[in-house]
Amino acid sequence: VFNSLPLQEGILKNEIITSKEYLDYLVSYKDTQNITIEYNQEVTKIVFDNNKFKLEINNNKTYSCNKIVIATGMYSFPNKSIFKKELNNNIEYQEAIDFKGVAYYKNKKVLIIGSGTSAVEIAGLIAEDSKVYMSIKGDFKTIPLNVLGKNIHYLIKYFEKIPVKYLKNHCNGNWSHPGLDDGFSKALKNNKI
Repeated sequence: VFNSLPLQEGILKNEIITSKEYLDYLVSYKDTQNITIEYNQEVTKIVFDNNKFKLEINNNKTYSCNKIVIATGMYSFPNKSIFKKELNNNIEYQEAIDFKGVAYYKNKKVLIIGSGTSAVEIAGLIAEDSKVYMSIKGDFKTIPLNVLGKNIHYLIKYFEKIPVKYLKNHCNGNWSHPGLDDGFSKALKNNKI
């Protein structure tokens, strides 16, 4: 419901859907709206010429466009871990972006490094069916998922109207916005984390 696209209703399943479910929604949107997507292509050149953008990608195709949208996601500046995967072959290692959904981690021991937004939200999601350990250097920052009975995402839309120029310096710093508490505090209290 929060990420639905024009002309196609979004999916709403317990307020949260997995990345796989959202991917399926996007693929369905592409198919029903007859959108062509070039997967895994690197943009090698963008030239503005004669009131059009000329876009070249690494498979030697060229596109001519009136507009270009660069959709890189929200303001997020992840800290890369210093964990050396090649020295620890017996340990499965993932970045938060590779989160595989709650079922994947069931009955596993999971170490989450960090206390930022993704760490808090992933820990809260998997703690019921997994043993979760956290390695942190700061405090946990959380906000409730629901405020006055309303999902916090309904309120966030008002902050999206703030001009980017007022947020840029803030976002470029080390600040991490709080994680949504969807079971995190309860799991912490019950020694699940």
